[in-house]
Amino acid sequence: MTNVLILAAEEAEGAEGGASLLLPHLNELVPGLIAFALIFFFIWKKAGPALNQLAADRQAAISGQIKEAEAAKAEAHSLLEDYKQQVSGAKAEANAIVEDARKSADVVKAGIVAEANDEAAAILMKAQADADGEKARALAEARNEVAGLSVALAEKVVGGSLDADKQKALIDQYIAELEGE
Repeated sequence: MTNVLILAAEEAEGAEGGASLLLPHLNELVPGLIAFALIFFFIWKKAGPALNQLAADRQAAISGQIKEAEAAKAEAHSLLEDYKQQVSGAKAEANAIVEDARKSADVVKAGIVAEANDEAAAILMKAQADADGEKARALAEARNEVAGLSVALAEKVVGGSLDADKQKALIDQYIAELEGE
């Protein structure tokens, strides 16, 4: 096949030259140009506006998508800011709750300490009163014992019986004088 083309080219070279291979004959060139012009005119009149409309619609769709994306981005940014504010508000609220709990705990602690101090003071007062009562009872017993021993001793010393009531009164008076000093 290549040989055939080479032979045809050599024949053409010999007759008309090398340029005739590239340029068609005039009887083929004119109808080809007319056909090209008709097809070009038809495409320009019929398909051109449709292609232009298609390009405009595509451009409008892309612009709409860009605007929607920008609106979505703005909304997302707004939501992000809202969430940040909510988180900071929640943190502040949590800190306030913790602080309130601390204050309540301090109040409860102070109440418990005050109650314990009151109970300790009451126990101390009761113990003091019990000690005073026990001291008074022991002192009264000691007086009675001393009085009884004194009367017994005096009876033995005197050798006779003394009036026990008078003797006891005398001893009580003596003990009271000792306590007064």
